[in-house]
Parts: sequence; structure tokens; C-alpha cells
Amino acid sequence: MVKIGSPLMSMSASGKIGERLVFSKRASGQQARFQKAQKDKITLPRCTNRFLYSLASITWKYLSQVQKDVYNVQAVSMKITGYNYFMSLALADPKTYLGLVGYWPFDEVTGAVAYDKSKQGNNGAFKTTYPTNCPVRIPAFNQKLGNAVYSSSSDKYILCTGGYNFKDFGNHNFTLSCFVTPKQLNVLSLFISNYYSRGVGIELYNNYFYVAIGYSIDGTWGDYIKSSKPYIVDRTYHVAFVRSGNNLSFYVDSVYQGAVTGFTSDVTASVSQISLCSRSGSWGGFVDLSHPMCFNRALSVNEIKEIHRRAFDK
Repeated sequence: MVKIGSPLMSMSASGKIGERLVFSKRASGQQARFQKAQKDKITLPRCTNRFLYSLASITWKYLSQVQKDVYNVQAVSMKITGYNYFMSLALADPKTYLGLVGYWPFDEVTGAVAYDKSKQGNNGAFKTTYPTNCPVRIPAFNQKLGNAVYSSSSDKYILCTGGYNFKDFGNHNFTLSCFVTPKQLNVLSLFISNYYSRGVGIELYNNYFYVAIGYSIDGTWGDYIKSSKPYIVDRTYHVAFVRSGNNLSFYVDSVYQGAVTGFTSDVTASVSQISLCSRSGSWGGFVDLSHPMCFNRALSVNEIKEIHRRAFDK
């Protein structure tokens, strides 16, 4: 039989044993009670809000102390912590405080629009025809992430026609991040890319992941990085493509895959809308896509690792 030490041996105990037995001090005296667990109801909007909250907390975690002290000082008069002040600002304005300029969690139950939850208005239209010939919403690989979309062919895609687009990246820093589950080998699928011609993209090609900028679809010109290992069908991956200054970097499941250095070109796509699941109705499909995101800054390696870790935590 297990011998219980603290807090049962203390007449002023406060805290809990396990997840249910709670000790506390009330006006009537010391109490020990069995607390019923509160059910955590999973809803799609709640999944989105929690994911955004997690992004904000990751950003705060990797701010420098000098950066944090700006919020710490401003928060004193409000009698809250600098962390709480930053979180309130970041959730109200994700672009300014997180650099988030595109985020599609697909948390709508139904409908022909995938709403951009970065508050940049870059909503996506389900193509080619909703609801008969377009991606379908499915549960994401982790219940706490809510939804994903599945595209079974290249003419089933989502076109984002407003707000921030790839041409806005210019020669500035950016990050593309998403969770993707390949559903087939030997496919060519740009699951996040510009709408047409040269630009930016993450793709499946010849059973590997590729990221590219200023590229042709078969990688015959432009700059691209190939994953170190082939992908496995029905396995979910976190992929991230980062431009920092003149360097392009690629990560799969937060593992560094390689880089292109000395890159000085602009992103000069002739048609620069963001396309999800395929490129303009061609070269796409055969993927589950979850939580695609665009940032107008270069995420650090630690931030990428943290996004990956938290998404896969049950």
C-alpha cells in the first residue's frame, strides 16, 4: 500500500494529489474534496483560438529580454504582467505582433470560403466548383487542431484572392509553414504556392518535398531545396520554408534540410495570389493540408521546433 506523505500530513495543506483530490483552506476551515474533472469541449473555433494563442506564446517565449521589458514597463500601470499585455495585443493584431499575414485553419463547418484568421482578409475560395469539385474539410491529424482539407486531384484547390499575397514578400523575409499528409507517391503537387508562374512554393515532387523560389515547376531553373529523405504516404509532416536575408532554409518536422545562400532576388510572381492544395488547378492534389500559414518575417529555428512540438502533442 502506498504511504501518502504531503499534503495529508499538513493541517494547512493547499494543492492537489493527482488530478482529483484537492486540498484548500476556506472560511469554514481546511477542506479535502474530490473535484470532478471539467469536460474540455472541442469546437472548431476554440481550436483556432488555442492555436493562435499558442503562436503568440511561442513568439513571446523567444523575444529578447530587452523586447519583453518594453511590455513589462507598459503593463505596470494596468496592473498586469508584460506577458498578458503582449498576448492581448498579439491576438488583436497578429500581423503587427506575430508577423502572421495569412492563416487558414478551415474551421468553417461548411461553405465555399476558407476564412483567413490572420485578420488580413485573404479569404480563400473553394475551387473549381463548390461543393461538387473542390477540397473537402476533414478532421486534422490531431483533434486539438480542428480541421484540415483533402484534395483528391489537381483541379480541387483553394484560391486566396485578397489581402496579403506573395508579391508583397518582395525581397523581404518570410516564412511559409503548414502540416501536410501526402496521400500518394509519384505525384507533382504544389500544396502551398503562388497562383501561377514564378514565385514561391512547397511541393511534392518525385516522392520528395521541395521548396522553391523563382522556379519552374520541374526545378530546371531558379533556386530550390530538396528534402533529405522521401516522404511516407499517410504520415503527417510539418514543413517550413524560411527566407532570412539572402538565405533560404527548409525544415521538415523541425529538422534542417538544407539552404540556398546568396539569394538576392525579389519574389516577382506575375500572378501572386496564394493557392492551396494545387497551383491554379494544375500540379496539385493528393494531400491533406492543415493550418497553412504565411509570416512576413523569418521564424527562428526554435520557433519552428516549438510549433511542430505543440501541434503533435496530444
